[in-house]
Amino acid sequence: VRGTMMPRILVVETHPQLAALIDKGLRRHYLMPTVVTSAADVVPAALSGDYAVVVLDLDDEQRGTLAVLHEVRAAGCAAAVLAFAGRYGP
Repeated sequence: VRGTMMPRILVVETHPQLAALIDKGLRRHYLMPTVVTSAADVVPAALSGDYAVVVLDLDDEQRGTLAVLHEVRAAGCAAAVLAFAGRYGP
């Protein structure tokens, strides 16, 4: 994949262990994600790079996911958004 420009991916996952797992999986496929684990860091991160996609955790306990998405859009980030929900643990 050398010499090929890969699309930039912003991963928003507030659970650090799950964030690390997602990061590892994407890197295994030669992608270079930027991972943020704090809802407060989402908008600054989204504006700091030209991301093709934002992967957004729907189970954001710090702020509502739709509120985070609205903030990202209002700040001018036009990247595609892939939102997911999942539960793990007891």
